Amino acid sequence: MRSRQLLACALLIAGCDDARAPLDLDAIAEPSDECVRVIHETLELGGPLHRFVSDGPGSAGGWGMITFINEFDLPALALVRVPASASEAPTARIELGMSSPDPELVQLRAGSEPGEVWALSRSGQVVVLRRIVPELGLIATNGMLGNFPIHDDDGGACPSEHSRTLLVIEGQPYLLALPNCSDTPALDLHLLALERETLDFLTSWQLSFDPCAPYDDPAACAEIFAYSLSAIGPGTSTLLPDAARIPVGFTQVRAFTGGLGLSGTVMSSDVSLLDMRMTSNGPSARLVTFREVWIHSLPLALGPVSLGQDPYSTQLHIRNELLEDDAALMRFDTIGEFYVQLRDPELLPLGGRGQLVQLPDQAAMIDVEGGGLHAAPLADIGAWPFWTERTVLELDDLVDFEISGVGQLLLRRDQVAPQLVYLSCLD
Repeated sequence: MRSRQLLACALLIAGCDDARAPLDLDAIAEPSDECVRVIHETLELGGPLHRFVSDGPGSAGGWGMITFINEFDLPALALVRVPASASEAPTARIELGMSSPDPELVQLRAGSEPGEVWALSRSGQVVVLRRIVPELGLIATNGMLGNFPIHDDDGGACPSEHSRTLLVIEGQPYLLALPNCSDTPALDLHLLALERETLDFLTSWQLSFDPCAPYDDPAACAEIFAYSLSAIGPGTSTLLPDAARIPVGFTQVRAFTGGLGLSGTVMSSDVSLLDMRMTSNGPSARLVTFREVWIHSLPLALGPVSLGQDPYSTQLHIRNELLEDDAALMRFDTIGEFYVQLRDPELLPLGGRGQLVQLPDQAAMIDVEGGGLHAAPLADIGAWPFWTERTVLELDDLVDFEISGVGQLLLRRDQVAPQLVYLSCLD
């Protein structure tokens, strides 16, 4: 187990205020006495179900993304509403109209209003955000988001493109754009505020994190650091639509070519946490980066960074998709600014397998094995890395699961439609 003091703070419009306070989890419902509850025994929505987004913890309502055959006899993606109650009127199917019906090109986020869902889709260079509510269906669209941010061609190779992450901060939509690389050690992120009702463009900001900014000669500083950011992964955030403080996780690959006595190219895959809140003057953010999670000379197939929270810490989990047990788990404790980084499979919960899942008041590592859903809670720092693992439910035909919201799990079963359960606590 290694502890890292690797905090970088960017002074933005409002500066970097004191963030050493408990995280805001007020938007999450209190756990019930029943830790595991079946919400839907089966979910059959008229086509293969790729993803399900629940309205909120314990809710029966939600939106499923399915494939259907359109009028041109071609597969297409659509959102299908599952009512929250018998009194809710039906909602017509929402067709996403993408030229490439790839579910991986769609981000779905539950909103702060009951039943509200935000859908960000990408098809080629076209990026579309939709706001959808029960009964009324589609009520706002912005199809011009592929133009954000405006790229100034300075002759460098980077960035050649941006990934875009949908954030919901205190119920308001924002778009965070991350470059795919940087020719220097500097990292420039872009944040766009959207009007909630119409999705019109409002204000945008550039969030700059440059280790050479404090020095009088940035060029000489960059030569001393002797690395560029050869790859920057897309960002992911937590599923809490009412939170004022938003964590975003992503990867950076630092490429050292020559200098520092190195021969050839050595790469360090790092994991970053953007800790951000909105103020009356704009965003205030700092960047926490865990260095040297992987050291390598050939590119790695790293998956997305997943995040979990309890009132006093944020956890980050990332997997090398080439190896089942090659994963990393990091922890950033807000109050004491304490950092933990684990990668040895013998020190990771569930042997390095599983997914990081946000429950109502904590996060847990959860995995499926032998028809059982197994969990290891992460809230107690004193338990790291001596994990208490438990089996929370068992189904003979259980093969996998997917996250459908805070504590909401879509259970994949063998030759049976998926089941939706709510895991509110770990007894």
